[in-house]
Amino acid sequence: MRADEHHSTAEQERLALYLLGVLDGPERDLFEEHLANCWHCLNEAAEVGPSASGLTGLSDEDWDLLGTAPSPVPAPADPPAVAPSGGGPAGEGGRSPGGPVGRGGVRPGGARSSGARSSDARRGSRRRRMAIWAGAAVAAVVLASAGAAVVGEWGAGNTVLAASGEAPAYGASLSVFITGGDKDRSTIRITVTGLRPGIRYRLFAVTRDRATHVVRDWTASSGPQEVTGETSLSIDDLAFITVGLVDGSAIVTAPISQGPATPR
Repeated sequence: MRADEHHSTAEQERLALYLLGVLDGPERDLFEEHLANCWHCLNEAAEVGPSASGLTGLSDEDWDLLGTAPSPVPAPADPPAVAPSGGGPAGEGGRSPGGPVGRGGVRPGGARSSGARSSDARRGSRRRRMAIWAGAAVAAVVLASAGAAVVGEWGAGNTVLAASGEAPAYGASLSVFITGGDKDRSTIRITVTGLRPGIRYRLFAVTRDRATHVVRDWTASSGPQEVTGETSLSIDDLAFITVGLVDGSAIVTAPISQGPATPR
């Protein structure tokens, strides 16, 4: 999409679902092809990626607090006074000694099982949470579409790009800062969490022509990983930064936000 074209709501919804990690493989690949050439989506992804990932980290209890609060139960009215009959004691409330107990509102058979209803409620709760996730992410994307690209100047002539990504299925998150002073050299600094200690990982840079370039390998330790690497690629050519395994499989990807005037 060109920068001056209207950014449709449908594309914003797809971006929100992509950031939430709910697109399946073919849909995700197709959207990433669109993302590599859409400045609007790239800018919005960098703006709202951390917010969308924060939504997915909320617990069931957190989401229950977002639901509609139950209406307060009114205090029960005082029962009407029953005139004593038959000259019985006042404490018997009009019932003669030894008389039958009235049925009132008691149902035979005790309380009914609520298992099926609880299961339906859980499924409904999951659907409601997903709808809230998607709605909140779409709203954030729409708001971010009016914001500026995450592009700045750091030092003398150094362009700085920021990006972030999440992989909820793996439990990983990725934050990226890229600096590029020379036309054909970029420094990539990442912070990634959720990796498995002792596993060999690889940092990739993906250019806008969909070519994948290896930046460096490292073995993960416990806790957040801070990794720095350099590449001979121009900062203007970068589309994604990916952390994956050494066999080439991707784990978590951060789309790079660049302003419409940045590519040359």
